[in-house]
Amino acid sequence: MVTWSRVFRGALVYTLWSIIWIIIGAVIIIGGIYYGYISGTYGLFGIREPNWGIILTAGIIGYIIISLGTIAALFKILAEITAEEVEKRVKPSVS
Repeated sequence: MVTWSRVFRGALVYTLWSIIWIIIGAVIIIGGIYYGYISGTYGLFGIREPNWGIILTAGIIGYIIISLGTIAALFKILAEITAEEVEKRVKPSVS
């Protein structure tokens, strides 16, 4: 059986990797919002209208990066913990 300490270490690693992917996705989303407003055109009465295509595209790309990155981190850590546990059980003990 997997020990609690190993599971909590895996949870900590997963949390850290998730934070990294969230930061990367958020930078893309915020950059898209910023660039969408900067590249907007002036509409009626001289009010700047944002470029919604850029904002929406950056939002979708950022969301996909966050989603896939966190899921991939979970799969990677689960596979590592499972492989370690199987290796412990299959490997003959040295006496």
